Amino acid sequence: VVVSSNLTEREIIQSCDPAHEDASMFQPMPADTEIDLDLKEGELLSESKYKVGNTAASSPSYFPIIIAPPKEDAETALPESSILSIKVNTAGTNTTDSSITQQYFNVRFDLPEPVKEPIEVVDPPKTEEPPQPTYQQIPTNLHFVSSEPKNIGIRGFGMVESSKLVFKLVDQRGNPIANQTVNFSLNTSVGGISLSEHSAKSDETGFAYTHVNAGVVATNVRVTATLANDASIHTQSDNLVISTGVTDQNSFTVYADILNPEGLSWNGEEVEVFVIASDHFNNPVPDGSSVYFMAEGGQIEPECMTENGQCSVKWRSAQPRPADARVSILATMLGEESFFDGNGNGIQDGDDGFDDIGEAYLDVNENGRYDEGREEFRDFNENGTRDPADGKYNGILCASDSCSDRKNIFVRKNLVLVLSGSKGYVQAYDADSGLALNNKITLDESGKADVQFKFMDQNGQPLPAETTIELAADQVTISPSSFVIGSTNNVQAEVHQVHFDYDRSKDTIENPFEGERLTVTFKTPNDIETTRILNILPIIANESEPAPETEAPQLTPSALSFVNALPTNISIRGFATEGSTSSAVTFKVIDTHGNPVPNQTTNFSLNTSVGGIQLSTDSAPTNDNGEVSVLVHAGTISTNVRVTATLATNPSISIQSDNLVISTGIADQ
Repeated sequence: VVVSSNLTEREIIQSCDPAHEDASMFQPMPADTEIDLDLKEGELLSESKYKVGNTAASSPSYFPIIIAPPKEDAETALPESSILSIKVNTAGTNTTDSSITQQYFNVRFDLPEPVKEPIEVVDPPKTEEPPQPTYQQIPTNLHFVSSEPKNIGIRGFGMVESSKLVFKLVDQRGNPIANQTVNFSLNTSVGGISLSEHSAKSDETGFAYTHVNAGVVATNVRVTATLANDASIHTQSDNLVISTGVTDQNSFTVYADILNPEGLSWNGEEVEVFVIASDHFNNPVPDGSSVYFMAEGGQIEPECMTENGQCSVKWRSAQPRPADARVSILATMLGEESFFDGNGNGIQDGDDGFDDIGEAYLDVNENGRYDEGREEFRDFNENGTRDPADGKYNGILCASDSCSDRKNIFVRKNLVLVLSGSKGYVQAYDADSGLALNNKITLDESGKADVQFKFMDQNGQPLPAETTIELAADQVTISPSSFVIGSTNNVQAEVHQVHFDYDRSKDTIENPFEGERLTVTFKTPNDIETTRILNILPIIANESEPAPETEAPQLTPSALSFVNALPTNISIRGFATEGSTSSAVTFKVIDTHGNPVPNQTTNFSLNTSVGGIQLSTDSAPTNDNGEVSVLVHAGTISTNVRVTATLATNPSISIQSDNLVISTGIADQ
């Protein structure tokens, strides 16, 4: 985009200017190219959108852009300048070089003096002049007042390149002093930073003004103001930021207000997804910068525009729903790679490291790497393939051989939401051993027990955020007895520890404690209520003379048996079907008489790990029933898999499970 201006007509024309440019340098834009214009201050009197027609012309396309200053407002002063944004989108054209380009141009308003209507001259009523100081004013302090704007762009990149700084000179009583010369200086001139005024006289309000003009290096700069006839009176401005105005990768943040909505069975559950975008110096990117979104499941708004470096969109639960009930969201925006400025010169050079990254992709299986053929990507250069890191720095602030010709990338972040189910489930574990209690809680002889509970949905993942859980029993004190599920996208539900305490003084021979039921009640944000029952067993203890201690019989394991796999068919990870992506495979250890053998460590292995099939653990001990279970998590490929269980103390005792089927869950034709 080349812009020339005709101040008489107040018209800016998108073209090459024949008076200043060689028209032969420019080629016509492709047919169907879209051009969007946005003016921050003032009125855009011409069209805000243009579309290039199908033409055989060899010269550039010309479009008039007519701008007028803002209308006068009695309460607001007219601005001296504005920013014109021109976005050229060739994405919908039939060309291999299609892309989105956005440039910014400074617009200065040469405002005429207001026309004054003739008025009748009358003698005003006599009023007293404001009292002048009756003491000798002595300059005492200089104060920094303001800089506007606080962020300016590197010279030549289309942003506002100048900032107006205001200082105030006051006397010993804090009153303004006029007609005093104030000198200005910069703390750095790196990259050609300059001042428009090196000195100025204070006006009747005590104000003295200067302007800072950006150079070609991104940095922070301060201005020192000093009284000309007394160098001891001086002050320094706040930091003025000179930057690229684009996001760098490590300054791009994406988060959500809820990570686990009740979206497995409900449509229209809303999550607000937020973006915070900053440049290399972690200052906000310019207002109106676009952020784009895509999602693995549900529905997401496609774009938001930043204001003060932030914006947000809505995601809503809907089809498709991934089989693992986890939705990956990809947010991208035009930016650059991050670098570490080791020598403080404001640019990436040979001594500075940088984050070299490939094209952005939607990480549906959450493994942190791109899986070809399984994951969608943002094709920045539109060559039809996902390009890995190129070994060069992609960014504006570069002056070394490691610079890439491509100055921009799509900065990106992946965010995962859990589609939580509405039905609550509970698993209890001994707090000391970690063994599953099979819904049976046993109090010790003092009437106490410490139990860990896992509260989860049908997929073993966290329940919806703000789900309430209440534990209740008639005779046993429970602490804590209630929980509220927070916002989380963990794969496994969190574990909560609960203390049980029964007052043994209430026991009598005639009326001993004989156990009771523990009621666990779940209530989700959509008022779906689920109740689960566990048993608190009676305390077994001999209150009379203790029996002599006898050595417990030693059970010798002699065999392993396969019990079951629930379910026997699971879905491949990341495939949008109903059903689970995990199966619990259970084995049993017995002795020569068929008795269960507890506390026997059993090792597990897979006959294949193709597509990323995984086990939840490599080993686990048997419970009191001699049983031990392991979870098989599906990969991304349809196949059959078996689990082998081997006794850790005797590897010759081993057994293999039946076939577990991993598939898409969709019949082929």
